[in-house]
Amino acid sequence: MTTKLVIDGYNFLWQDGVFRDQAIRGFDKGREKVLDWLASQPLLQSFEVVVVFDAYKTDASHPTEETQRGLRVVYTAQGQRADDLIREMAAMHGPAAIVVSSDNEVARHAEKKGCGVLTSREFQRVLER
Repeated sequence: MTTKLVIDGYNFLWQDGVFRDQAIRGFDKGREKVLDWLASQPLLQSFEVVVVFDAYKTDASHPTEETQRGLRVVYTAQGQRADDLIREMAAMHGPAAIVVSSDNEVARHAEKKGCGVLTSREFQRVLER
């Protein structure tokens, strides 16, 4: 079974100056930069990578999903927060998942469900070594 790597997309984006600078020019640019960077990381090839973004301007009643650069990208449903969807994924996958989020509440929940947990900064440092 392939380990799922569930990444809080905007949380990861805002913790890094380069990604943040792109997002200031437009959220699409920031997301693209994050996805480009993740797709270029050889260590991630052995994981099923799921990047979750809040979808602020949507009327979708369910999360929407697409594959970009070999990554599964999920946008939340109307009124749903990425944190809530990530908690659901943590509960569903438990020890078969690693959650990347700097949100303490999300991290605690994921740990209780048996997931591995890394902050966004820790995750980036591991990949950059």
